[in-house]
Amino acid sequence: ASIEKAHIMSILRKEQGNKARAARALGIHRRKLYRLIERYGIDVGRKA
Repeated sequence: ASIEKAHIMSILRKEQGNKARAARALGIHRRKLYRLIERYGIDVGRKA
């Protein structure tokens, strides 16, 4: 699980926090990415 969290965080950084692009890069649906972000308590910040 921690490997999955690290991978998600890495992709989110690479995609500059863009969840749609990150989900595409991970090969999962955006809704699943949101669930994983919540499950792992990943702080993606807020865009102004």
